This record gives sequence, C-alpha cells and structure tokens, in this order.
Amino acid sequence: MRINTRDKTGLPLKKGLKVGEIAEKIRIDGEGRLFVDGIPALILTRSFLALIQQTMEELIGERGAALIFYRAGFRGGYNLAKSLKAYGLKPPAILQACLHTASLRGWGVFGVAELDLKKPKVDVVVRASPAEEMKGRNKPACHLICGFIAGIMQYLAEMCGKNVKIRGTEKKCIAKGDQYCEIVAEPPHAS
Repeated sequence: MRINTRDKTGLPLKKGLKVGEIAEKIRIDGEGRLFVDGIPALILTRSFLALIQQTMEELIGERGAALIFYRAGFRGGYNLAKSLKAYGLKPPAILQACLHTASLRGWGVFGVAELDLKKPKVDVVVRASPAEEMKGRNKPACHLICGFIAGIMQYLAEMCGKNVKIRGTEKKCIAKGDQYCEIVAEPPHAS
C-alpha cells in the first residue's frame, strides 16, 4: 500500500501538532478536574495503558480483553461522531474531525488511505500508535483504536442510510512488527 501525504478528504496528514494547539484545549477547574475540549479527562501514559491491557489479558484472557477494549472504543467512536453532527459536518468531515481529535489526544497520527461511503468502508493508517509500547507481541494490539474507527464508520453508515453492521479489523500492527497500524472498518464479508 502506498501512503500518501494527503488523505482521501484532501487534507494533509498531520506530521506533528503544535503544543499551543493542544494546550488551548486543556482546562483545570477550581476542584482540580482536568477538561479537554470541555470534556472531563485523564492524562495517562501509553505504558500505563499497555499495562492495563496486559493485566486484563492475564486476568480474563486475550480474547476477553480485546473484546472489552474494542467495544469501549466502538462506543467512544460512535458517540464522538454523533456529537460532531450537531456542528453541521458531513460524513468525510466527521471522520476527519474524529481522527484529528484522537491525534490531539495522543493516540497517534491518523491518515485515511481509502474512504468509500457507498460500500461503506474506511481504511485508516495509524503511525505512532500506543501499540509501540507492546512491540514484540507478534499479534495485533490496537483493539481500542480498531473499535473507535469501526464506531465512527458505523455512525457514518447510518447517517448515509445504510442498514449494515460495521466491523473493524486490524490488518497491520506495530506490536506485531509492522511499520504502522492499519485498520479497515466495513460490513463483514464486504471484501
């Protein structure tokens, strides 16, 4: 796959975000609560997220941990996409805004390699993902991001009048030795 410097919507792929762009979105209230874009938030390290995932895998098994992370990501992606519709955004712009938000929050550098709302299908490349903390696993680890992208695409499919269930699949992952993570979200058996 050739990675372009521009994604399907024509916007350049983010190589680096300015500290000011992130800092202006962070606020702490009088009680000490942290907010990002007005939403209560926590800051945790990528290694701590990896530790949470590894601990869940030890306690409930890899499949159970993967399912929990995927479903949480799915709901988060769906809800974020749904919240952005209130701003009058159309599907490609909603996808771009969701991925930009994830980048601002440190989840990686996202690029859209393919977007087809008629199928519906999206192919997203993620560089510098939290999977870097789990290199050497020899298996995919981005269950949260995979669910997040599938949730976004589920909402966009519904917005376009498609009565389908979207499933995310991680085709490549830094954790298993690939140079980047690649997630495809589409109806099952669509390929």
